[in-house]
Amino acid sequence: MKKIIILALILLVSCEMIPLGKQGEKTPIEIRKGTEGVVVTLINPNPEIIEQQNIFIIAKLENKGATNVKKGYYNIITGDYINITKEKGKFNLQGKTIYNPKGETKQIEITGTSKKLPKQTEHYTTQIIFQTCYEYETIATPTVSLYTSKNQKKE
Repeated sequence: MKKIIILALILLVSCEMIPLGKQGEKTPIEIRKGTEGVVVTLINPNPEIIEQQNIFIIAKLENKGATNVKKGYYNIITGDYINITKEKGKFNLQGKTIYNPKGETKQIEITGTSKKLPKQTEHYTTQIIFQTCYEYETIATPTVSLYTSKNQKKE
C-alpha cells in the first residue's frame, strides 16, 4: 500500500501542471500575405504528339491568394493542328482561410486530337496556352510617418 502511495506521489510531482487560463497562444496564420493569386500548372503535357492522336492534359488551378474567385474564366489557345474539345469554361476557387491556409485546388481535364499534318511536313511545333481571367482583390498596408512640420522631419 505504501508503495502505491509513493508511486502516485512521484507521478503527481513529475507531471507538469497545466495552467487553467490560456494555453500557449498559437501564431496566427497570415492568409493575406503573398504575391500569388491563381496559379495554373499543366500536368502531363506530352511534348511530342503524333498526328491524329488523342490529347489528354490536366490543368491544375490553385488559389494561393486570400480572395475567393467567383466567375473566373479560362480559355485554351492552340495552333492550327490541334483541336481542343472544350476551349472555354468557367471556374470558382475559394481563397486561403485560417481553416484552409493553402486555398482551394481544382483540376480541369483538357481533351482533344491532333490533326493530320500537310504533305511534306515532318515536324510542326506549337504551343498550348491556358489563359485565365478573374476578379481579384489586393490589400496593401504601407507604413507612413506623419510630422507636424517640415522642420521636425528626421533625416
